Amino acid sequence: MRPLSITECQTRMDSGEVSCLIDLRSPADFAEGHVPGAIALSAGDAGASWPVEVLPAEGRLLLLGDPASVHRFLEGVDVGLRERLEAFVEGGMAAWADAGRPVDMLVTIAADELAMDLPHDDRILLLDVRPEAAFDEGHVRDAVSLPLASLTDPGSMALFEDDSNIYLYGRDAAEAVTAASLIKRQGYHNLRALEDGWERIRGQSGIRMERSASLN
Repeated sequence: MRPLSITECQTRMDSGEVSCLIDLRSPADFAEGHVPGAIALSAGDAGASWPVEVLPAEGRLLLLGDPASVHRFLEGVDVGLRERLEAFVEGGMAAWADAGRPVDMLVTIAADELAMDLPHDDRILLLDVRPEAAFDEGHVRDAVSLPLASLTDPGSMALFEDDSNIYLYGRDAAEAVTAASLIKRQGYHNLRALEDGWERIRGQSGIRMERSASLN
């Protein structure tokens, strides 16, 4: 796979030749600054594989990440996806920012911050992006189940309102940040992703839990 200059990357994305840029960096690095419209894709702690099911079904793809991450990704995905990979961004995110290209950010919060916000903000829409079975077993009270894979369908976001403060959590930070990147691609930017995973959230004082009615 060959490197692609920042100018070439921008040109291919603007023309529609490339349907998506895949950001392989850590959730924290993605949140600090990323290419607008990029999908955060990290294996994280929730599993050993990348959640490639969230990627567009068609079109060429670009990779952004350090050489080791790019190599691991290429080794870990199937041949069909590898054939769609166009190139990787030469110089990574630092080169993109240094070239004066647009940079987006994502707000992340810890579980204790969620505990402080929940009682005082009636506009919070709390999304649980874990698999539905995990949600049914237990979730934050009043959270809405919106599994990661469902976020590839813009219709899944019909419940979002213009004044919603969208908070989301997953099994780990990687899952939450991937979900946030998918939602941002649909034009919603008032987001906060939990940097703590489910085990930390469920043990946080001040956060009430419940199970789905069918399991009670």
